[in-house]
Parts: sequence; structure tokens; C-alpha cells
Amino acid sequence: MIECLPESGCGRSIDLRYTETVGQRGRHAQISQKARIVVRVNQTRIMQGRAKKKKKPMTKEEVCVGVDVAKSTLDVAVSDSGETRQFANDDEGISQAARYIASLKPARVIIEATGSLEMPLAAALQADNPPVVVINPRQVRDFARATGILAKTDSIDARLLALFGVRIKPEIRLLPGRNAREMHNLLTRRRQLIEMLTAERNRLLQAVQ
Repeated sequence: MIECLPESGCGRSIDLRYTETVGQRGRHAQISQKARIVVRVNQTRIMQGRAKKKKKPMTKEEVCVGVDVAKSTLDVAVSDSGETRQFANDDEGISQAARYIASLKPARVIIEATGSLEMPLAAALQADNPPVVVINPRQVRDFARATGILAKTDSIDARLLALFGVRIKPEIRLLPGRNAREMHNLLTRRRQLIEMLTAERNRLLQAVQ
């Protein structure tokens, strides 16, 4: 502690232990400002790290292939493009179509049941391992009405089947083996013959009466 001299116009005591020079105060202010900047930078990095953790990775939409089977042609459409390819519905065309579809590595290959016309292609695809789903035509018609797709051509039907695979994701089931398919076809034909025989007998009875 020191005492001010009377001629200085001040008679109060001054404690020099806590006094600072102008230079010291400036250095302290700079240090304090730097500390605040460091804190803000750390807070920003923490917030950015949290945002990265919360951000979910984008999932790629699975690719599905739709095949419209006609008596003489196969129309193949891919869900992630507007491209449609056509192949002949014969041994060579089925082999080409199966190789093309297998190269796309689709999540599902959707084929509409068309009175066993689809089975040669389905069997060829199953041999190359793409997951094949044979769909009941009624399901496809209901889906078309729900989506408002009323036009009907082979290429549009193929694209509709591909879209059906993406939206509905039907369950994948193993196709029956060759022997099972042949037995199924024989039983179906037997039922048809019995129905025809019964109808002819009824006509004969009506004619006699």
C-alpha cells in the first residue's frame, strides 16, 4: 500500500498488488479472445460430428425386371430405366433373354402367369439363379387399376410388372421341378377332358329327350 501525496490532490490509498499495465491488460484480452475462439471451434466440430452420426446413408432402390410373355415374343423391362427389349419366344430367344436378365442382377424377375407359356423362360432363369416370381394375372390387373395405368401393350405390361416388383415386393418362391410341372400339366389336362366329356354326355341326353 502507498499513500498519495497531498499535492497530488488525492488522499486515498492505492493497492499496487492488483494494478496492471496497459500492455498486460491487452495481452490478457487477447488470450481471453483466443480461448473463446477455441471453445467455439470445438463446439462447431462436436455439432458437425453429431450431424454426421444422425445422417442416414442413402439406400439404392432395388432393380426389378418385368417380363410380358406372349406366344411369339418376350418383352423385358427394367425398373430403373425406361428401356424395353424384345426377344423371340423360342429356344434361342429364351436363352438370350435369360442371359440379359441375369446380367442385370435383379432383386426379382416378375412374370405374369399366361397358361404355362411362361414356364420355359422361368425355368431358364431359375437355372441362372435370378429370383423368379410368377404372378397371378388378377393381382397385376388390380395393381394397374390402383396406379391408373390403363393402357395395354406388351411393353407397357412389362414395365407394369417391373413396377409391381418394386412397389409390392412379392414373396420369392422356388418354382416346381420339371417332373412336378409335367404332373401338374397332366392333371390339368385330365380335368379339362373330364369336363368336356361331362358336357358332351349332357348334350346327348338333351338330344335324345
